[in-house]
Amino acid sequence: MSKQISPWLKPFDTFQFDQPGMGAVYRVGTKRHILIDAGVAPTSEHLVAALHGTSLQGILLTHIHIDHVGSLAALLDDHSDSYVYVHRRGERHLTDPDALNENVRNTVGPLLPHYGEARPIEASRIRTLCDGEKVNADEEIRVVAVETPGHAPHHLCFFEPTHRVLFSGDALGIHRQGLHLPATAPPSFDLEASLVSLERLRRCRPEIICFAHFGCHSNGIKLIDSYRDLLIEWVRLIDQCRHRFPGNERATIEEAHARSGYTFADGVLRWELEMSIRGVVRYLTLQDPCREQRTETR
Repeated sequence: MSKQISPWLKPFDTFQFDQPGMGAVYRVGTKRHILIDAGVAPTSEHLVAALHGTSLQGILLTHIHIDHVGSLAALLDDHSDSYVYVHRRGERHLTDPDALNENVRNTVGPLLPHYGEARPIEASRIRTLCDGEKVNADEEIRVVAVETPGHAPHHLCFFEPTHRVLFSGDALGIHRQGLHLPATAPPSFDLEASLVSLERLRRCRPEIICFAHFGCHSNGIKLIDSYRDLLIEWVRLIDQCRHRFPGNERATIEEAHARSGYTFADGVLRWELEMSIRGVVRYLTLQDPCREQRTETR
């Protein structure tokens, strides 16, 4: 996927999992450009080659999960005048990615070769973004940062207000192969924060959603509303499975997968879904003391 969508918007397939249609980044602008996200490290050569010679002003990160930053160092090597823009809470993980890489090793299991590791970025190449800040691609196109914690506490979406296009990162989940899937991987998924963020995005009134996983889709408000319903039901389902198999995460995962309606066989998509189940299990486990305290004070 690298077909020009409009004169100012072009997607690039990152070939995540060594497959087409799994991950995307977006080049924004006409004569000068910014890039939304940076893809995975193991397939960075595809992205670097596709963007070579582009007047790339900056690389905007929706968040610092490895499938969104893995190619960042290689891209900055090839674009010596570019800067990377990131939420202030993500900056330290770019200059010192040891904790990020360790979390990947502990989380992705057999998918590790598909994710790779992040290389450190020089602090002088990094600019931090706050909610509402604007970044210009050129005189005609600019995007606005929208702080959207939930998938990760440092998550940003980027909204292009003239054409009402929203670059959603993982805040609106995964949209590929005709399915809308939850993106609730550990370690930091938070349902309450996600629901607040979805309402913020709804107030932007986007018409087009550009998903990191995968592609651009119309009916923006409908997609936001459907993902809100999906998240609530997803967490409820996993909570039921967790209580059926207390203390047994493997059984919880198998039951949740069986009841989810997603029929992935063994392989990268099944493991990716299992990561999302584990992220909800972790979130619910952290919520348990709060639930017990609220019950005791009634």
